[in-house]
Amino acid sequence: MSKRVSNRILLRVLCALIGGIPMAHAAPVWVSSFFCSVSCTIKDTLTFALPFIVFTYLTSSIISFSDKASKILVWVFVSVILSIMIATFYSYGAGILIFPGMITHPIVKDLPGDVVEKMWTLPLFKMYADKAMWFALLFAMWFNFLKSSPMSTLRRSHFQKMDGQNCGNVCKGVLSLGIFASDEHLNCIAKFVHKMKNVSEWGLLRLFIPIIPLYVLGFIMKFSLETSMGFIVKDFGPIFAFNFACIILFVACGFLIAGKFKPKAAFIHFKKMLPATVTGCCSMSGLATLPIIIQEEDGPSSREGKFTRLLIPATVNVHAIGDVINASLSGLALLLLTSHGLPSLSTYVYFAVYNCLAQFSCVSVPGGGIIVMSEILQKHLGLDADSVVLLTSIYFLLEPFLSAMNVAYNGAFRIALSHMLDVKKI
Repeated sequence: MSKRVSNRILLRVLCALIGGIPMAHAAPVWVSSFFCSVSCTIKDTLTFALPFIVFTYLTSSIISFSDKASKILVWVFVSVILSIMIATFYSYGAGILIFPGMITHPIVKDLPGDVVEKMWTLPLFKMYADKAMWFALLFAMWFNFLKSSPMSTLRRSHFQKMDGQNCGNVCKGVLSLGIFASDEHLNCIAKFVHKMKNVSEWGLLRLFIPIIPLYVLGFIMKFSLETSMGFIVKDFGPIFAFNFACIILFVACGFLIAGKFKPKAAFIHFKKMLPATVTGCCSMSGLATLPIIIQEEDGPSSREGKFTRLLIPATVNVHAIGDVINASLSGLALLLLTSHGLPSLSTYVYFAVYNCLAQFSCVSVPGGGIIVMSEILQKHLGLDADSVVLLTSIYFLLEPFLSAMNVAYNGAFRIALSHMLDVKKI
């Protein structure tokens, strides 16, 4: 995507953000309901397509890495788990130090509730992006095992007289689970997966990103009618400002590590991630930044480029550091605001473990993180149902910033991990 097109979309998104609030209050409620329904339709469609996108990107990347992918993926997922746990306990430390002095009296207020209702819903069955991710991992690693196993000679001799069209070869390779598929059939499967990845990339760049302004407008109109902006700014403004400062500090440390503790190198890395960060802010989804990050990578056919195509699809759903820190800090603040005490370290350890596991079920679409984490916040951190509803209601206002920080930190995480693994030698 060219810089000119990105700037044009950003301008339209800003117009939607600025104009959506007065438009919602000036127009009849049914207008807001219509635009909200359009936004929800776009969101539901993206959520429905998410497993296909994750599967094609991740499978294509692992296949490109050949037999080294399994080793790299182990390091990736161990690093992701450690990163999430560090962010969760970083939030706990910051919260217990600052919130007792910041929150001196409980504040309990109710939001107006649902004012804008959807006019229609799409009859799409539920898809699971996390299952698509695990299936992609298993499928691609099995594929690489077959390509490098001693059975390749047996497969070649067994199928040397067979021929057919590419589609037939793909079906034969898949139906036989690859055990008796020839190298020709496996190559056809690899080509088919790469083509499907290109289809996913085309859909994100040509279909979803251009309609981001319309996508944002409906949710902004709904939010402005259902939430008291003065209430949020006055009562929750200082808390969210502190949350933002903690997130920015954590992301800055990530880039500093990526730059090997050299501020100039850290700034260069951040500047390189800036187009994807802006796109994440506008789309409120890390998923939409996949093709942009990959296009920005120098030498997409190099080892570093292949590592990027492997890491980003594998972590786009599960490594949302902005969501983790904000939800953890907001949960601690709401405990004090609703006259509950801060949790003990042992209670928070349980929350941290379950929160880490829950990240592997998150969907990289607006609201996807808080939907998964809300149950964890209520069950293991001790928030009551009203507090969870309150947090969920105002979470969308923060989504652009959180998505941008998720994308930026994933960029720093990718660079730091590539240094640690020394990708050039893998």
